[in-house]
Amino acid sequence: MQVGNTKILVIFVRNPADYLKDANFPLRLLLKLNDRFYHTPLSISDNSLQCSFEELIRVVRERIDKYRADF
Repeated sequence: MQVGNTKILVIFVRNPADYLKDANFPLRLLLKLNDRFYHTPLSISDNSLQCSFEELIRVVRERIDKYRADF
């Protein structure tokens, strides 16, 4: 998705509550905000990346494919 000039990769997970319960307090607040706005606690903004957004998407897709193959 894109908000203004910022690209955001949102990652939908089966167990969002697990990410919330394992996080420390400040991180848990951020994850809850993500969950409220994006319906998932996990998102990655292109603002702080050391690679291109396209590279991030490629790597995430590769890891998802590997995870599915191993499962």
